[in-house]
Parts: sequence; structure tokens; C-alpha cells
Amino acid sequence: MLFAGLFFNSYGCSNTETTSSDVATGTTGFSIKGLCLVAPVKPIDDSRMQPMVNIHANSIAIMPYAYCSSNKPVVTYNYLRQWWGECDKGIITCIQWAHKNNLTVMIKPHL
Repeated sequence: MLFAGLFFNSYGCSNTETTSSDVATGTTGFSIKGLCLVAPVKPIDDSRMQPMVNIHANSIAIMPYAYCSSNKPVVTYNYLRQWWGECDKGIITCIQWAHKNNLTVMIKPHL
């Protein structure tokens, strides 16, 4: 599976003006309808990412992984054995695709 389907709403995330309808419903800001993108093993095309647009997501979180050993405090990432979606080229490609489809992006690195 390419992405984990989790929708969440978050109100008050931006500094926007409150309208009378917002006050009546108790909401301000904007609604985030986001998905966590699991890094693809190999390069993917638009057909694998289009379902995110089809379900009206407006944001994705991209989660690249990095590694370090307990005896050497050096963070290692972007190396040949990592999945395509965790390397610089894959991350950049996913961000470009998201922006092309009007999705906001949060990069959430994991160590």
C-alpha cells in the first residue's frame, strides 16, 4: 500500500479572520484532510498517487527514515540501500507531485 488512509480535521491552525458562521459552529482556521505517505520502495507514477486527490485530501506527510548506530553518533540517510521514497530524489519527486496537485506537504523525518 502506498499510503495510510487517515483523515483528521484540525481547526485553528492558521491566523484567519473568524466569520459569524465560524463562531456559530465553533470553528476557525482551516481544515486539514491529510494522509501519511509511506515511502515507496521503487519509483512510482501519478496513477499510484492519484487516489489521494480522488478522496479530497489537501495535505500529505512525507516520512523519510534515517539511521544511526549506537556507537557512532552520525545520522545516515540517502544511501543506495534505502527505498526510493526515502532518498532525496524520491522525496523531491513526491513533494513536486503534491504541489502540482495543490496538496500541502509536511516532511516528518524518522530516525
